[in-house]
Amino acid sequence: MSAPAIEITFDSAKEILPILEEKLLRLDGHITSLQDEYDRTKATVAEIKMRMENKSLPFPVDDKERKRLAKGEAEGKIKSLLSGITNGGLTMQEIVNRAGVPYSSTFRILRKGGFKEENGKWKVEAS
Repeated sequence: MSAPAIEITFDSAKEILPILEEKLLRLDGHITSLQDEYDRTKATVAEIKMRMENKSLPFPVDDKERKRLAKGEAEGKIKSLLSGITNGGLTMQEIVNRAGVPYSSTFRILRKGGFKEENGKWKVEAS
């Protein structure tokens, strides 16, 4: 495939050349990323076909499969965690990580009441 003939001045060529070279570098990065994704997908397809042929389905399930918490359990975990914090509180992400409660539930519980936020850190509201 040949490039079309272009007419450009020397000064314009000096300005556009670095831009085009940078674009080529970005495209090379995209090509590498797409090739990696292609290879992973191809390997997954091959594994699924092999398991189907060997009748080794269903696939093993991850032990960390998320189970629904009992009513009030998430709030109890968060309250217990924050009650033990004496200096300043925790960010919402720290609470999610330490309590093991999903972000959406943590967000809802903290906004519901009984907790206060200061400078992005949450703590149990004083009674």
